Amino acid sequence: MELKENERLDNLGNGYSVIQKIDGYCFTSDSVELAKFVAFKESGGGLKHGDVIIDFCSGSGIVGFMLAGYAKGLSINLKQIVNVELQTEYYARAKRSTEYNKLESLMSNLNLDVKDTESINNALSGSNIATVITCNPPYMPFNNQPINLKQDVAIARHEIAITLECIFASASKLLQTGGRFYLIHKSDRLADIFHYGRIHKLEIKQVKLIRAGLVLVRAIKDAKAGVSVS
Repeated sequence: MELKENERLDNLGNGYSVIQKIDGYCFTSDSVELAKFVAFKESGGGLKHGDVIIDFCSGSGIVGFMLAGYAKGLSINLKQIVNVELQTEYYARAKRSTEYNKLESLMSNLNLDVKDTESINNALSGSNIATVITCNPPYMPFNNQPINLKQDVAIARHEIAITLECIFASASKLLQTGGRFYLIHKSDRLADIFHYGRIHKLEIKQVKLIRAGLVLVRAIKDAKAGVSVS
């Protein structure tokens, strides 16, 4: 595989690599923390045999590639990983990364809006039903004021194309009872997170502070109330 101009190939240290745009939005430790939270039981999550995972706002596909690596190391057989990314250039790089890592039989990439749940559901293989949805979303609300960033970076960081409530609504539509939803976000949005979770039947079950101002959240579709905080 040849890299294009303004691209680099980053080794993830788990047998997989990801193509990134050098002067664009690159993955951060936030996505790595989210993947760990999803993968391991001691973190409150835990991958399961037969999981069908959808990663919203997937960017370079980092969360999916990390989860594929964790599953391999834990000898867990996942059914499918689906990366959903609105920005075409990031989708295209994730697709090339999937081919480079020879993960086409496990991982698929969709150039879709997270709100298009019908198309996302139709893209699942065979009779697969999502059991896990993950999301490292844009953190910053958008107030229609000028943003001094490149467009691709602005969309990745600000709620220009998707809002927090839309993410909860779409996750709820794609998950059945007992389905797990994992999110990383700023702690000052916790009130919104609990509010949207309750409205869309994604009951918040765990909140984990990982550093000042940032939290990991686990929710379960149609679960009873009750949350642990650490």
